[in-house]
Amino acid sequence: MKIIKSIHLILCFLFACSAAHAANHVVVANQSIQSAIDGAASGDVIILTYPGEYTEHLAIAGKSLRLTSTNPDQTSVLGNLVISNLPANGKVTLDAFTLSGNINATGAGIVSLRNFTVAIGGASYPTSRPTAPAASTSRAAPWKAP
Repeated sequence: MKIIKSIHLILCFLFACSAAHAANHVVVANQSIQSAIDGAASGDVIILTYPGEYTEHLAIAGKSLRLTSTNPDQTSVLGNLVISNLPANGKVTLDAFTLSGNINATGAGIVSLRNFTVAIGGASYPTSRPTAPAASTSRAAPWKAP
């Protein structure tokens, strides 16, 4: 009986040590969102804290991430977003900011838009759209929120 308890404790310890926890990557004024994306592991969260404009094109390749803002009404990303090679069990969540540019997503995973606005050509398109497979979220032109 002691051997079974010992094995159980060892297995629990090994599982706890190997369990990965999502990390938060905070991006402030004059820092690059892309650098945070590049340094993030799948499952991490990128938090935009500057209540203003970030000017850069973004690319997420092959990993699940959440991009969010602490100032949803004041944070904008001026540039395009490309999400590529998103695996079937992958998910990219865009939450609480405005993107002034296009989104192009490919892969079998999910792209989730929450409290998110796409602004193209001076028009804004807020979304509360349910999640959709990445393969169907490529948008080269504005779309109407449901």
